[in-house]
Amino acid sequence: MSRPSNEQIAHDMAMAFIQADLSSMSGNERLEEIEAIKDDADPTKPNTSTIIDNFNRYYQIILKDLR
Repeated sequence: MSRPSNEQIAHDMAMAFIQADLSSMSGNERLEEIEAIKDDADPTKPNTSTIIDNFNRYYQIILKDLR
């Protein structure tokens, strides 16, 4: 069995943090986040998804620490 890459480890760990973030949100907060993700797909609207921003931040921090 091959060892997972640093990128895969960073991805998996970032996803674990995001899952914890989502678990702590209320139902309404999750719905608002889903709408923000949909809006982020529209180039005419500003980026508002905190979950995507958080994932990217967690991923970069973890990957940097693994290198």
